[in-house]
Amino acid sequence: MSDEDEGLDDAGGGDPTVESVRIIGDDASEPVLRFASADDLPHWSEPPTGEVPNLFADSDKEDLDAWATLPSQPPSWRDDRGAFSNVDFDDLGLFAEGAQLSAASDDPTDEADPPSGENAFLASLDEPASSPRVTPIRTRGADRNPPPSASSRRAPESNGFTATRGTGGRNMPIAIAVGAALGGLFLALCAAGPRFVVGLIVAALVASGAELYASLRSVGYRPATLLGLLTIASLPLAIYWHGLSTVPVVLAVAVVATLLWYLFADQESRPVPNIAVTLATVGYVGVLGSFGAAILLLPNGIGILLACVVCTVSFEVGGLLVGSSAGRTQLSPAVSPNKTWEGLIGGGVVTVVVAMMLQVIGPLHPWTKGIHAFQLGVVVAFAACLGDLSESMIKRDLGLKDMGSALPGHGGLLDRFDGLLFSLPATYLLCQVLNIF
Repeated sequence: MSDEDEGLDDAGGGDPTVESVRIIGDDASEPVLRFASADDLPHWSEPPTGEVPNLFADSDKEDLDAWATLPSQPPSWRDDRGAFSNVDFDDLGLFAEGAQLSAASDDPTDEADPPSGENAFLASLDEPASSPRVTPIRTRGADRNPPPSASSRRAPESNGFTATRGTGGRNMPIAIAVGAALGGLFLALCAAGPRFVVGLIVAALVASGAELYASLRSVGYRPATLLGLLTIASLPLAIYWHGLSTVPVVLAVAVVATLLWYLFADQESRPVPNIAVTLATVGYVGVLGSFGAAILLLPNGIGILLACVVCTVSFEVGGLLVGSSAGRTQLSPAVSPNKTWEGLIGGGVVTVVVAMMLQVIGPLHPWTKGIHAFQLGVVVAFAACLGDLSESMIKRDLGLKDMGSALPGHGGLLDRFDGLLFSLPATYLLCQVLNIF
């Protein structure tokens, strides 16, 4: 045995007949690290002593200095771009054809261009491995104006029979002034004759349809706005000139024209959802609103239309006042959380009272009988409530507070006429059922 081996055995206190393990550095005569033999270790069944093992003999601790002779290199950090100076980034293949890896984003519509070259490699190191997502390369027609997702929706503030204290954020002086101006214009046109009222109906419906189409476009849809507005304007005019029998013809032309529009003129849009919203707006605003022109064809059309409008306005005003002061119980939290049962009942009572007063103030034909006036009040209150909730549902789905801002203190025209869109056909049907004209 060599002198070095004897020194190791003596320092380690082991049996010189048992071989030990040693690690040497550049100089074979100077051991760097030495391990004792297995006979020096306690038996595995013995309890732990809590002592820290001493790998080196006290006399040989200076041997640790031999580690300093080993070649060393400082660590390379990924933020140090100099460490990657010899890397050919173009040959790494970090991005597969047709897809790119990027960190998950809160915005599903994020379309930032992927980094390239050295920046791509550094960006890939920063990405969490637990939440990658694959973003396909955009191809023509692959993501053409998709419908809005449910996560982008937010609850709009209601304007009707609201549970919010006060006036629901309205500027009441302006709202009252605008409402009075609209009422005065409507009364003046009623006095001028039915043809002027039809002109007002056409203008109001076209403006309301334009607001709804603009709201749809703001969330990603691409409706055929021009075709839709032409159809909306044609419906009341066709009814007033030729009666309700013209409605199927106008709608048939609108359906064919819309299909051809997306077949030839607008091939970049998704046809199914955009055809749907185009024709849905025609039906919602154009068909329902054109019943105002159908009412004017009745013998006492001006009186019937005027009573319908007055009762609808009474329901909204009564619901707003009662709901803002005494509203407690939500009517439809999923659709309009601020509307309450107290506001609905209060608006209904006000509507019936106003309808009963029509036979006293006018008398306004054909509402000269108390039972008929009562029935009108009940029907209009129920229909106006459904119309208000329906528009709130649409606004909530689109994530809008108001459809527009054409009427200061009220929002858009559709926000103000949503109840009438349901009360007009309801009033016309009531007159047909009761045979009162």
